[in-house]
Amino acid sequence: MTTTETTARKIAVSLRPELVEHANRAVAEGRAPSVSAYVADAIESVIRREALAAAITDYEAEFGEITASELEATAIAGVLRHADAAPKRRLANKKERKPASKAS
Repeated sequence: MTTTETTARKIAVSLRPELVEHANRAVAEGRAPSVSAYVADAIESVIRREALAAAITDYEAEFGEITASELEATAIAGVLRHADAAPKRRLANKKERKPASKAS
């Protein structure tokens, strides 16, 4: 039994049919281990987004509004960081793969 299984609480929620279909599809396609896990991930995403919004509000209250040029610089830096990491990820993936054995 995992920690999640011992600490999770079962609840009932009502969802629009298209949301249920989307969650079921995510499970069927292997993008989520269960509908419960999919819903929990969605709630955790909202919590992170709310925390980020609060942090931005606090930052702007202390230092002033974040400008468009600051946002653009941050976005460009993120793209560059991602681009720099891509070759390292590909190399790591190659190292993890084992060569196929040849039949004799």
